[in-house]
Amino acid sequence: MTHLNDELFSLLHGELDGPRTREVAAHLRSCPECAAELIDVAVASGSLAALARTNEELETFTPPVPSDIPALPPVRRVTGSRLYALAAAFLLVVGVGLAALTHHGTSPAPVATAQLTSLDAPSGAWGSARVILSGSSDQMTLTTAGLP
Repeated sequence: MTHLNDELFSLLHGELDGPRTREVAAHLRSCPECAAELIDVAVASGSLAALARTNEELETFTPPVPSDIPALPPVRRVTGSRLYALAAAFLLVVGVGLAALTHHGTSPAPVATAQLTSLDAPSGAWGSARVILSGSSDQMTLTTAGLP
């Protein structure tokens, strides 16, 4: 038997007689290609049927309209005094922020200090090292005394 592409739609819609339906069913059990095609036709047919129902429902649908829609409040214009008050508040916030930045600045750079003692230096020799880490310009200061 050849493939049943033309008869699958008729099978889905019950248009085949009893003997022909049994022949098609026997073929579908032995032909995986036609069985897969039957699934594709069933999905497509169901999708089209659902789309047709949705379209009919949309054509008859009328959205409900409330009888008493509340009126919108009148639009208030921004008056000059209100605009000046908003501008003053904005400038105050910006000014306080800038003052805080310039007064406090950034946090101080961490400082590490160490006292150095040489084991073979003459008596009374000493030294210290100070390191300031500030990100882009780290500094190191060495101070010594009593060394030859």
